[in-house]
Amino acid sequence: MLPTLFGESVVMRLLDQSKLQVDMTKLGFSKADFAKFNRAIERPQGMVLVTGPTGSGKTNTLYSAINALNTEDVKILTAEDPVEFNFEGINQVPVRNEVGMTFAAALKAFLRQDPEIILVGEIRDMETAEIAVKAAMTGHLVCSTLHTNDCPSTIGRLIDIGIPSYMLAGSLLLVLAQRLFRKTCEHCREDITANYDSNELIEFGFHKEELAELKILRGKGCPRCTKGYKGRIGCFELMEVTENVAQAIQSEVPEEQLRKIAIKEGMNTLRRDGLNKVVQGVTTLEEVMANTILQKEALPAYLLNPDELIFEDGDLIIREGNTDKNFYQLLQGAIVIIKGGRVVGEISQPGEYFGEMSALLNQPRVATVKSKGKSIVKVFPGEKLESTVKDYPDISMRIIRSLITRLTESDKKLSKILSKSAPR
Repeated sequence: MLPTLFGESVVMRLLDQSKLQVDMTKLGFSKADFAKFNRAIERPQGMVLVTGPTGSGKTNTLYSAINALNTEDVKILTAEDPVEFNFEGINQVPVRNEVGMTFAAALKAFLRQDPEIILVGEIRDMETAEIAVKAAMTGHLVCSTLHTNDCPSTIGRLIDIGIPSYMLAGSLLLVLAQRLFRKTCEHCREDITANYDSNELIEFGFHKEELAELKILRGKGCPRCTKGYKGRIGCFELMEVTENVAQAIQSEVPEEQLRKIAIKEGMNTLRRDGLNKVVQGVTTLEEVMANTILQKEALPAYLLNPDELIFEDGDLIIREGNTDKNFYQLLQGAIVIIKGGRVVGEISQPGEYFGEMSALLNQPRVATVKSKGKSIVKVFPGEKLESTVKDYPDISMRIIRSLITRLTESDKKLSKILSKSAPR
């Protein structure tokens, strides 16, 4: 209840135990995300976070998880504000700040109770977050919720609270962001694809290759539904903390960069998962547009998922005189640049680009590049270099900086070689 200028604003939260859905297979997970979520909650230790705004179904998802893990030989403790539903075999503790039973106080007490699984209703402060992370690192599976917009922003929120990035990288198993969509009524839905043109659909986030077979459905309304909708389903963005994601978290990379890495590791954004549900006829495009945003900064597939090649010492990467146009980025190790049989340059800084001159000038290779020791490089299609430079200024600047650095070092080496060979 909230006092306003002309009376009270009242919000009633109705908890209908008969409508609680704890069957994880019916929450709306895709097969891939369902497998990842199950894999995370079956781990003996670590932390699983579910994020989203109020009313997005976070508690329902966590209840479904602990209900699936609830067996006689597993001790589960929960701290909730309030306890919304009761479960047989689970020890549920109501949080009451007025008597000192806060989330942090409950967590401290839990650790002396020898539980296998701990559920914390919400992480609100530094103390609760710190205890939860430490519990996850000392043999407990910790599940909790957080109020953030998506998975990458959750990491920034926890770091802002005061959790060191190395602790997050070592304890987090998975972050799940979610929303609730109204489901299209199966009894009165109709095809409305003709209402949209292809450019509009691409702007919404559909891929061009999807449009040929795309069918967009919407309920027209019938006695069995409410304005074409009946029931609700979850929309999920699941970020599994793989080795690459953990390294990015520990390095405290910017949120957008973390998103790109997570997408490369298999994460679907909320918008993408919503569009998939539109394709399946589960919800409407209006629901997706109203509840998600399109992350336009996401890189195209050829930049997100380039081939990674491993070379041993002395292996040939680029041969002088060849007409291929691919360009490369060094991930690990070092490479040497050879011209006329002499080493004229070396690249050892991870992230540096090389081999782009042939694509830029449309000319054969002017130098040979070999691996110095073991090296790992990404390879990108040369025909995409022009559009990359045009559409992605940050990558363009890195390519230019790499080129300038390489040319400067090559000039210095050539000057030394020429000075040694000059007659005295």
